[in-house]
Amino acid sequence: MPGPAVLALISQGRAVDTIPILVGDASTQTLRQVVSAAMVADDATKREIEKLAAQAVELVDSSTANAKKAQEGAQRAETAAGEAGRYKKYMELNWPKIESSTRDAVTAKVEAAQSAYNAAASERAAKNSASRASTSEENAKSSADRAARIADSTSWDGDRLTVNGKTSPSLRGPKGDRGDAGQDGKNGASAWGDITGKPSTFPPSSHRHSSSDISDASNDAGEPRFGGKVIKGRERDGKIFYYQHPTEGIELSNKGYVDSTVAAEKARTVGMVWMVETESQAQAKETSCQKGDFIQVAQTGNIYQVV
Repeated sequence: MPGPAVLALISQGRAVDTIPILVGDASTQTLRQVVSAAMVADDATKREIEKLAAQAVELVDSSTANAKKAQEGAQRAETAAGEAGRYKKYMELNWPKIESSTRDAVTAKVEAAQSAYNAAASERAAKNSASRASTSEENAKSSADRAARIADSTSWDGDRLTVNGKTSPSLRGPKGDRGDAGQDGKNGASAWGDITGKPSTFPPSSHRHSSSDISDASNDAGEPRFGGKVIKGRERDGKIFYYQHPTEGIELSNKGYVDSTVAAEKARTVGMVWMVETESQAQAKETSCQKGDFIQVAQTGNIYQVV
């Protein structure tokens, strides 16, 4: 029968030693296997084996004593037989408990082993996630640095674009064909007399207007807050004054400052890491990300880069 048991070594009618064993469910088992199984049994099973060992020694000793008494008289032999019967009945009554305890002990041991395996697997998964996160961070930083270098090295020279020290050929296309001829059969240019609404003299005579001729105008010379009004007298050539590095929201700035600020902001946000729950959410998220961003799926642990 499967379960804990004791192998008793008997010499001259006395138990001189006991060996704990744990019998499994296999149809055939070696003595080495059942002894090894008892050695690795949990505490509950070992306590059951210890009880059986004590009972086995007691039974052997009792049987030996009863055998000697049987030689002395039939009544003592009958008494010994009765004790043996009571022990047998005890074993029959208690065997289901012993068997149940053994099964529970084996089940607990298997669950403990499974828990240890799961814990080890979780630890490995955590290390892998940390490694992937570190790699993603390095890639994001590298992408941001590369974008910043590209932004800093980008410039226009006429119709030629320079990026990372390489200048493109002229981006101006070839000259188009001459337009269709006019009604008089000549080319599309109009004669001076055919142009309406032109000044009486050409070029027009130069003239100036005073500030009183301009409605809702204010002279904000030296004042950076323009309030959305017309600005006059800021520079001698008539251009509106602007700031290279504006300090307030309503101040004007040149195109170079705006372009560099936008490029820096784009470079700063390239390589962002976005977290979603499922793979389907990752596909939906990709449409709102920049190239170079990363999307990590919490459910599967996968990490994708937007290209």
